[in-house]
Amino acid sequence: MYLGPDTITIMSSFLEEFQRRNLDKKFIIRRACLRRSTVQDWHIIELTICTTSACTSLVEILTLIASSFPKLEALTLDLYLHAYIGIYDADDLADVLARFSSLRVLYLQGAFKRLRFGGRCLPRVCRADPTSTLDAYAWVISISRSCGEQSLEFRGLYW
Repeated sequence: MYLGPDTITIMSSFLEEFQRRNLDKKFIIRRACLRRSTVQDWHIIELTICTTSACTSLVEILTLIASSFPKLEALTLDLYLHAYIGIYDADDLADVLARFSSLRVLYLQGAFKRLRFGGRCLPRVCRADPTSTLDAYAWVISISRSCGEQSLEFRGLYW
């Protein structure tokens, strides 16, 4: 990722905290897009995060991203790089995603095989189990509802 002077200034406190928590050893930031709201104010509006090693820090990094970039409009989570990066409770993930007040597009890649719905994980072939598929869609709908008035577009719901 190219970090120009504006990007580094905007992301400096985030990157310091990212490194302090050792998240830089578990995730990489593949893409960050900026938008200017005034002549002086720049904001991160799009971010792509990828896993780099087995970890259980997804909720932690999402909490940090939500607090660091309140104007984030698009978020891509690429969890495909490793076979095991932990199992997450779907409700915990929905709670942290609800903190993104400006989020409009959520691109989840490899997320559903890492989620536990009501104490059980989705099977590897989700389409073979309609109940689990319904659980997954119900979870997606619950995230949409938890975002309040804003509309949220889901892209790439890869199981």
